[in-house]
Amino acid sequence: MKVAICIELTDGNQRFSDRFGSSDQFLIYDLEKKTLRDTFYNHFKSSPTAEIFCAQFLIKEGVNAVVCRKCGNDAKNLFSEANIEIIENIGLRPTEFLNILFAKYSNSKSIAI
Repeated sequence: MKVAICIELTDGNQRFSDRFGSSDQFLIYDLEKKTLRDTFYNHFKSSPTAEIFCAQFLIKEGVNAVVCRKCGNDAKNLFSEANIEIIENIGLRPTEFLNILFAKYSNSKSIAI
């Protein structure tokens, strides 16, 4: 299972991006192998339709879930049509969240938090 983590870089530190389309990076993790599979920089973030471009990109990458603080309706609709789960309103740091996600997936093969 591939999960995309939406990252904002603040003073060199990673945190979940406040908005999906304005993410600085997308980190794609393989939950089965517990590894970082790919890192993509968001070259669309200055575009007025960034969330659509980013959603289409992640759909083409074959992700099964997207983790962010907030996802706009256009991206939600595209992800819904592609059967991609969206996990929003994350209050943890990305590393803390990933540790929980890896453990949960190892035990139940589910990412429901």
